[in-house]
Amino acid sequence: MVLGMKAYGILLASLFQIFGSNAPMVFNWGQSISERSDEANAIITPPGIAFAIWGPIFLSCVLFGIYAVKKRTKLPKIIDTVARSSISIFCLSGIWGLWVPFHGTDFVSLIIISVAAFMGLMLMFRIGNPKNYNGSENGFVIFPIALISGWLLTATSIAILSAANVHDLSWMNTESLVVVIPLLLVLVTTVVYTICKTKNYWYALAPVWGLTTLGISKLIQNIDTEIGIASLAGGLLIAAIGLYSFLKQ
Repeated sequence: MVLGMKAYGILLASLFQIFGSNAPMVFNWGQSISERSDEANAIITPPGIAFAIWGPIFLSCVLFGIYAVKKRTKLPKIIDTVARSSISIFCLSGIWGLWVPFHGTDFVSLIIISVAAFMGLMLMFRIGNPKNYNGSENGFVIFPIALISGWLLTATSIAILSAANVHDLSWMNTESLVVVIPLLLVLVTTVVYTICKTKNYWYALAPVWGLTTLGISKLIQNIDTEIGIASLAGGLLIAAIGLYSFLKQ
């Protein structure tokens, strides 16, 4: 893939991501993603405000694409490194947005989002420490990749319980603390380990947002307070690790 094609591929994939996530709502295809989410009724689904993070994700990814196109004649090494994976992640995100309205949060949707989350996680290790890059590369490349990757990993935790509910897996009690707390623990541990190894504090933002909004919502409503406390504690731990990594730069 030549440099120009990589640059335009990033921009087109970022636009497809927006199309895939919004076209079903605009054209009234299937059920909305929020309806499908309610239908799945995963106990760790954060409140509606948490999903406002898609606005910054979409915007930053498009700006990444524009930045790449502007640099296409002499593509920075970081863009060349992350181009293929970024294109794949954006496309998978868009495909997920098109799949769910028609088929719900089933196992196929879980596979789509978990593959994208895994690719994003691997990108964090490939990128490494943000201090190794200049301000433009941090703002236009690393930030959007870390933001969407962190959110997709967080969403994968929700998708596991959603898929189990949709397929009515009676052997898996998706509201049991024995199932939910370990799932949250795996999420928090994965994010903390990644930040400690890569020093990429940007990766903390989306999981902190998702976990803290979930935790605060549970505590305010006084429902599933154990999950609320665990979520909030996990979010605060990730925030502390991310802040420490930022201050040590």
